[in-house]
Amino acid sequence: MLRARHRPSSCRDRTREFRDACGATGGSLLGHVPAASSEFRRRAAGVGYGIGEASRKIALFTQLAKNASVFEDPTVDVQNLTAAISKEITALKAAVADLKTLFNSQNKGGNIS
Repeated sequence: MLRARHRPSSCRDRTREFRDACGATGGSLLGHVPAASSEFRRRAAGVGYGIGEASRKIALFTQLAKNASVFEDPTVDVQNLTAAISKEITALKAAVADLKTLFNSQNKGGNIS
């Protein structure tokens, strides 16, 4: 049976120093988020959610294509799903364009975060 050799560690536990440093800031680093940045994050989260929903529908579309048999005609389902995916992608393109506009306006004002 092999035994692991225990070597003295050259690492030093600096947890206390880290906690002291965090306490010294008083939480001021996390407390303030500019309003414009919050708006950007809110819109970006919406785009992320939209991408997730579109991905879910594309996965459904893939599953529908894999499970199609000779006896079933999924034409209507395929058309409906294609239209829904197309509509979501169009909305996502518009949302990304709005996000880009917001980002550019924040950069002109010097509000980058």
